[in-house]
Amino acid sequence: MLTPVQGGHWTLNNALLNDAFLKELRILLRPHEVKFNHKENHIRCFPHVTNVCSNHIIKAFTNITLVDDTGGFITSTSGPPSDPDTQTYEEVVACDPITLCWSTVQAVHASGKQCDHLAEVIEDGNKKGWFKSIKDLAKTIKVKQVQLIHDMKVHWDSLYLMINQFCKLRLVCLNPVTL
Repeated sequence: MLTPVQGGHWTLNNALLNDAFLKELRILLRPHEVKFNHKENHIRCFPHVTNVCSNHIIKAFTNITLVDDTGGFITSTSGPPSDPDTQTYEEVVACDPITLCWSTVQAVHASGKQCDHLAEVIEDGNKKGWFKSIKDLAKTIKVKQVQLIHDMKVHWDSLYLMINQFCKLRLVCLNPVTL
């Protein structure tokens, strides 16, 4: 419970505007003899701190500048591995899978026709039984009718959501009929 001389704590993100707000609040509270320290009473928002940390980690091993490269993103001259299960961790990281995912999502979303084509491929593939289980090629899989999701820097879990959705749609990409 707040007493008349307490200012309480504020949970805000790290934006400079919030720092300025708390400094101004300290000034406004001074005439009322309320002790308020803008630094000590500022609690950083945990999801925001998580977002900042995860972005720094991702940036450390991802070349995100390649996403905006209009010349195209080529990971290797030999193409995709013939057996992804035999790739080493180092080989996978060298291909920069996060940038590949970002680039693919960006390319699909660059055009409404591309998005529509992806939806048509999923619909046709489900009707014609194109999608097979990776573990059992005799088993037909139905792919949920979804679109790829863009990553948003302001949402700390959107990279995970983008990659997860991308992985769910890998059967569409692996099917030679769709290429």
